[in-house]
Amino acid sequence: MGKVKVFCVTINTDPATIPPAIPGCLCVSGGIVIELEESVQVKYLNVQLQGVSRCRWSEGSGNSTIIRSSTDVLIDLEQELIRSDESSPYVLNQGSHKFPFVFQVQADRHLPSSYVGRYGRIVYSLSSKMDRFGVIFDDKSSFVINVSNPLPLNPALHEQPAVAENSHTDCCLCCASGPVIVTANINKSGLAIGSGETLEVTISVDNMKGKAIIPEVGIVEMTRFLAGGRSRTGTKVIAVAQPGQPIMPNTRNNRSSYVIGPIPPTVCGNIESTRNIFVSYMVSVTMKGSRFRLLHPIFIGMGQAAYPNYQLFGLSSEPGDDPDAPPMDYGSTMHAPSQPGQPTSVKY
Repeated sequence: MGKVKVFCVTINTDPATIPPAIPGCLCVSGGIVIELEESVQVKYLNVQLQGVSRCRWSEGSGNSTIIRSSTDVLIDLEQELIRSDESSPYVLNQGSHKFPFVFQVQADRHLPSSYVGRYGRIVYSLSSKMDRFGVIFDDKSSFVINVSNPLPLNPALHEQPAVAENSHTDCCLCCASGPVIVTANINKSGLAIGSGETLEVTISVDNMKGKAIIPEVGIVEMTRFLAGGRSRTGTKVIAVAQPGQPIMPNTRNNRSSYVIGPIPPTVCGNIESTRNIFVSYMVSVTMKGSRFRLLHPIFIGMGQAAYPNYQLFGLSSEPGDDPDAPPMDYGSTMHAPSQPGQPTSVKY
């Protein structure tokens, strides 16, 4: 183990060094960095690019607990950089070495953004492994890459306004309550991530409930997870408007307008291309003081102008040039934590 000082996967962050992508492909490039205190004999060296959508949860308790899980492999690509046999081993001499690699990914379906939810996640990673003659344990390095690749908006469809309506009556055995009726006018059917765009929602409320209610308007992310023939649902509020003014009881045609957004770049957008995780979005109108709720679908995706650094984010694990920098922790898999906003080697 002492012969290998540094072994890590890196990704290109300088746009000048990123090779152009084949049309319709995703290009990921980088290198394997190796620093040796002594020469070694290498049996093989590889690099792997993976994207996986996984779900997992438990049902029941104790001895009756059932684990539900599912896996959908989005991409699984490997390149052999070195392969040799014992009769003619590949020798790496003492010092620093870098083995470049380029992945031109042409997937048969849209590769969704990275996603982490309560019952599942979509994860992309780069990893490398080196097998040396005479050594039991392989040298390994890996890190997770944050991918942001939303589905594109369809201007002809998603610029269209929408109207939604719903009513609800709160009641129990000991009281009588009139309905809450809401009509919502939404100025468009889609929003672009990271564009600064906002959504305008105007509502008209009939409050026959008998007590004051307060409108609350926002956008909710709704995720469906599938595993073992069962499903789970997760919800998360991603944007809210300022709360409305109280609507007095037994009044009609109470109109108010709300602005929602913009949608931050950290939102993954609609996900439709995996087999076990589906993400959609809803405009949500609720009333504080009532169980009323109106939900209307809205598409969240990529606009005509991509926001900066939008496709793939990560942190290169390549050693720096600072001689006073502490040595990298070697002896187990090294992880480079993701850092949103730092571009890596991706081009379309």
